[in-house]
Amino acid sequence: MCGIGGVYIKNHKRNRLNALLYAHRIGVAQQNRGDFYSGMSWYKRAPRKDRDPFNVLVNEGSFLTAFGTPESYEFKNLIRTNNAKVATSHNRYKTEGKKKEGHPVVTRHDRAFKQFSLVHNGTMYKDHMKNQLRGDKANYIKRSDMDTEYARIMLARALKDFDNIPSIDDYVNIFSELSKKEFTPSYSFGFLDTNAQLIAVRDPQGIRPLCYFEDDEVFAFASQTDALLKTFSGRVGDSDIKMLEPGHMLVARKNKVTKHKFAESKKKSCCIFEAIYFMNTGGRFEDIMIQTSRNSLGEKLGSNPEVYQEMQKDIANGLEPVIAPVPGTGIPIANSVQEALYNTYNQFVPMSDVLIKVGAFRSFIAEGDKLEKVKFKFDVSHRLFKGKSVYLVDDSIVRGTTSKEITQYVKEVGGASKVNWLVAASPNRFPCFYGINMPTLDELIASNKTISQVREAIAADFLHYNSNEDMRDAVESCSELLGRKDFCDSCFTGDYPTREGQTMYWRAYRKAEKNGWKPNGFKN
Repeated sequence: MCGIGGVYIKNHKRNRLNALLYAHRIGVAQQNRGDFYSGMSWYKRAPRKDRDPFNVLVNEGSFLTAFGTPESYEFKNLIRTNNAKVATSHNRYKTEGKKKEGHPVVTRHDRAFKQFSLVHNGTMYKDHMKNQLRGDKANYIKRSDMDTEYARIMLARALKDFDNIPSIDDYVNIFSELSKKEFTPSYSFGFLDTNAQLIAVRDPQGIRPLCYFEDDEVFAFASQTDALLKTFSGRVGDSDIKMLEPGHMLVARKNKVTKHKFAESKKKSCCIFEAIYFMNTGGRFEDIMIQTSRNSLGEKLGSNPEVYQEMQKDIANGLEPVIAPVPGTGIPIANSVQEALYNTYNQFVPMSDVLIKVGAFRSFIAEGDKLEKVKFKFDVSHRLFKGKSVYLVDDSIVRGTTSKEITQYVKEVGGASKVNWLVAASPNRFPCFYGINMPTLDELIASNKTISQVREAIAADFLHYNSNEDMRDAVESCSELLGRKDFCDSCFTGDYPTREGQTMYWRAYRKAEKNGWKPNGFKN
């Protein structure tokens, strides 16, 4: 999971809007999608042989860390000295390659029109691309082992035989041919070349999101709708933002934007985890409002009889149940848990900010000492919950290490007598090979554990997940366009929508067994 963005200013000399400023804002708005590395590229002007046509900046950390806050001298100077017509941005969250590698990746060439930068969200199956390059090392330079780097090489090879600037139809044909074998889902690309051309591409199965808007002065795309709403506040509303259809590409060139189909979309496989966890609550995924989706997931939890019965046991034992969201995705889920308990069982359970968010990073993405990360991300009121049974509400439990530390934190510092977990997503039992950083079985706490065993592992007194069926019903009920077969839920079910995903699963299975992991019958 990464975040990509792109901005193209029409009639740039006349309106003087700065694409770089907007690209930076998109990057800041999509920081929830990754903060290992942040990068931007922008086109300067028609190049001479002795002039680099691109500026590319890639720095470690979040956008505000990498490029400065809007008030800083460094950032103001960057914007003042680079009034760009077109720019791209990238938020890196490591799913492939080494941690200390960022985007955009760039191709240099002595022919100006063959130079381009590329940003990518998703994870691609590298074997097909490696096979195409085998025996041809003399004709390309590989700077890293990222899937994006291999994609860059494949695009550079496709442009190799052109003597003149490729037409739009040429680019459509290039992506069409590469999508047949070399480019396998999941991918969303942002492609910027030295002709001040910007191309947005979404794979034929639409696993990762890509949205866009256009008016008389600006064309822009991003991974999240809320990023465009925040970046262009006052000039764009949610109804102005469209989702790019799978298998389509948008080309901004010579102050015009055109849409083209480069591949048939035989089956949609939109990532259901986007609506559960990744997207900001104020965003939209396809036609699903994320706030509504999380409310629906909370309703399933709050109306479940197991949850109600556990709370009745607490009351009988003299413990007051308290609902506590894990910020920030847990907040709309917890609100609906409280409402559903009251509407279904006439049971009012107070909700309290047991955990108060003070850090900006996401602990699922963050690396290092988990307890220290929890302490810096959350504050908790000392001894405030003595004699109470706290029901922590969260979107998912992936590895479980953070959950265990939160349980310990709420008990030891908050004074809770009992700590329980209500989880909107069903157990993550299977790796993801489409853009989420969980490609191995042995790192997933539920991959070979029952729910009871997961509860013990995170030191919780009670644990309840939504079932696969309830989770899917909750998300699907919020869409008029997507049906049951239009989602990828492989990280919950093991049903991978591509042959390559199935291949990667069995590789991960064998690797996990070598590391001492033992299966528990969740996949035949």
